[in-house]
Amino acid sequence: NMTRADDIQREQSELKKELESIQSQCKHVKQTIRWSANENNYKWECDECLLRLRYPTISEINEYLT
Repeated sequence: NMTRADDIQREQSELKKELESIQSQCKHVKQTIRWSANENNYKWECDECLLRLRYPTISEINEYLT
């Protein structure tokens, strides 16, 4: 007997797989430094697929903040 909660979890799982597929095929052409509240730091993030790519250098962060 499937509940609405089961449906939501199944849909979330399918959407997560779809997002991972989009991110794995993306070329990450345009990237922006963004603050990650969850990780409490800055990350380079792809503007198209929203994948967090890498930590910026100190100089990249300083340039971003000015």
